Amino acid sequence: LSHNNHFRFGYDGHLFSFRTNPEQIWTGGYGNCTRSPLNFYDECLQTARIINEKTREPIHILFSGGIDSEVALQAFAHAKIPVTAAILRFKNDLNIHDISWAVIACDALKIPYKFYDLDVLDFWRNGALEYATATYCISPQLLTTMWLIDQIKGYPVMGSGECLLVKE
Repeated sequence: LSHNNHFRFGYDGHLFSFRTNPEQIWTGGYGNCTRSPLNFYDECLQTARIINEKTREPIHILFSGGIDSEVALQAFAHAKIPVTAAILRFKNDLNIHDISWAVIACDALKIPYKFYDLDVLDFWRNGALEYATATYCISPQLLTTMWLIDQIKGYPVMGSGECLLVKE
């Protein structure tokens, strides 16, 4: 979801379509700005406010402990919009470094957080294909993110850097 479908994609010129054969060509693009852009900080605050206006559900920031999701979390904190951080915790502390930083950041920002526990190795063996098939997603990281979104009761917000997919 992007604001006013600013990011558009699809196959053979049909927006938001699924691929039906291997010869189809994927296209993507961005719409034009409809106003003068603000500085990065103010754009982040404005985005948080727009998201907050769009929902009456509790907002949950998917927080990996990485910089992209921290920017999202900080935007809501600085805009004084109440949120909860949703932290995906892998069994056997496989992502302990990331979630340790996530907790430190949440505590510093006084943002409540909740852990969502996942046996990621079992998920990749037994659950990931269901998500990949339903969404045509090829990213193992995004498959676990989709699982996390399914666990959240409320409005999930994901802060993620741009993906660049190149087919040679």
